[in-house]
Amino acid sequence: MMNKNKILTVGIVAAALVAILAGAAALYSALADRAVVDTPLLLIDGHERPGMPAGPPPEQAGVEDIEEGIPEHMPDEQHEEEDNRVSAPDFVVQDIDQNYVRLSDFHGSPIVLSFWTSWCGACSAQMPYFNAVFMEMGDDVHFMMVNLVDGARETRESGKAYIAQQGYTFPIFFDMDGEASIAYGVRAIPATYFINAEGFVLAHAGGMIDAETLRHGISLITT
Repeated sequence: MMNKNKILTVGIVAAALVAILAGAAALYSALADRAVVDTPLLLIDGHERPGMPAGPPPEQAGVEDIEEGIPEHMPDEQHEEEDNRVSAPDFVVQDIDQNYVRLSDFHGSPIVLSFWTSWCGACSAQMPYFNAVFMEMGDDVHFMMVNLVDGARETRESGKAYIAQQGYTFPIFFDMDGEASIAYGVRAIPATYFINAEGFVLAHAGGMIDAETLRHGISLITT
């Protein structure tokens, strides 16, 4: 009787181990599949393209999705829809000479609008790409690199000093009272918006983007 009980117990334990191993294998397979599915995708113009590879080096970390149209967090009252297109919310910022400038002043030209600060690591990582593409585009695309000034962690002086130190030549603007960031519902930086010559937002990116992604976004507003 004792031997039969031992055999039964061993059988139960063995069956349990088999079940555990089978479950672990299934879990591993599911996680492996999820890792592939969760690889960042660049969603622009309704099409998917492979994003940056998993585990990028630190200087390219933080690449986020790019999506067609207006982000969900943008205040609804700030824009109007026309034929499923979304008007870019207008705002007033200051240029480097403290002149007041409206985003709508540049209607008639495609606009790359990007929010940044000098202390933001992801912003710093993407700045060389923006400067290189800006120099390539010349006058074909207007860049509005908007510095978010809070008067404490970021000031006009710290923003200007950072740009001068790095030698960037794209136009910079200063959001002194948060009007621009509020208009676009900016919750995290960097944040980039692609606006066509008619003043409609066609794509946006939350997080760092590389030169290829930037060029692709620009292609949407120049064709």
